[in-house]
Amino acid sequence: MIPLFISRRHTYTVKPFLTIWCPSGTRPLQLISYQSLYRIESIRQGPLIFSDIDRLTPCQKELAFSLCEAIDEPLCQSLVLNHPQAVMTRERLLARLWKGGWNHYRIHPCAAEPDLPLRFPVFIRRIHDHNGPLTQLIHDRLELRNRIHALTLAGEQPNRLMIIEYLDTRGADGLFRKYSTFRIGNQIIPGHIIFSRHWVAKDSPPEPVREEERQFLHENPHREALMTIFKEACIEYGRIDYSLHEGNIQVWEINTNPILIYEKYRYAKEMLPLKQLLADRLNEALSEAAKIGGNGLIPGGEVQPIRLPLPRSPLLRWQRRLRPVFL
Repeated sequence: MIPLFISRRHTYTVKPFLTIWCPSGTRPLQLISYQSLYRIESIRQGPLIFSDIDRLTPCQKELAFSLCEAIDEPLCQSLVLNHPQAVMTRERLLARLWKGGWNHYRIHPCAAEPDLPLRFPVFIRRIHDHNGPLTQLIHDRLELRNRIHALTLAGEQPNRLMIIEYLDTRGADGLFRKYSTFRIGNQIIPGHIIFSRHWVAKDSPPEPVREEERQFLHENPHREALMTIFKEACIEYGRIDYSLHEGNIQVWEINTNPILIYEKYRYAKEMLPLKQLLADRLNEALSEAAKIGGNGLIPGGEVQPIRLPLPRSPLLRWQRRLRPVFL
């Protein structure tokens, strides 16, 4: 099993996969909450996955860094998927993709709004969550300022919000398409397409399989370009959400703790064979990652435990010393 470090409140992203879709008697992931990370004094050498990078508290980041520092540098590059010091934040990644000519839209910090050259319409969302926009489309600067003011009164902090330029990605049939694809180690695995008549394409209700989606899942047409983007973001475990604009990939985000797959009852019956295919591919990728790290082979027979140093934080040191009391 590969240890997967995850926020305690967000294990719902992987539990249906582990309990329903994995073959009987197999469990490719061992879930370890960041909240219990301070208790760990040693860990068996092998692949590690850090998820939920954008939700880590400063103390949790320190503990995650300490764990990575305890691994020899050459091995660390191979064994650690989503190194917490290397993974790009959403802001940094989207800014990089704009500057690199990938994305055709810009993002801006909400706190800097008065000085921004904006291309309207825009919308506002939180920097570090995955719940979608906080507003409808905003068409001018006065409306934008009013929306920011209203959000501030509602308790939002402008320095935790970003302004995103709207990009119309509708196809010739008038539908918006949001593609989702996973990376696990060296594997790129297509997940699904959401079809929507609204520009916010979230989870759609069960519907018949479209031939377009079936073709996407079998052909994996964007594999090479997506691997390039994942590598740019330094993310070896996650799901990228994107659309196409004039034939070009437009990245919305990469989630480092994605929902792998839902419970079976949430899918139309004719979708189940395709979802089983997805589950099988996820299992295969995790099995490969158990032997091959993010960037190279794990030395054969390497099973010695990694001893973790005491954290720098006095509070975390105190908690580590009193570890039996907290168990």
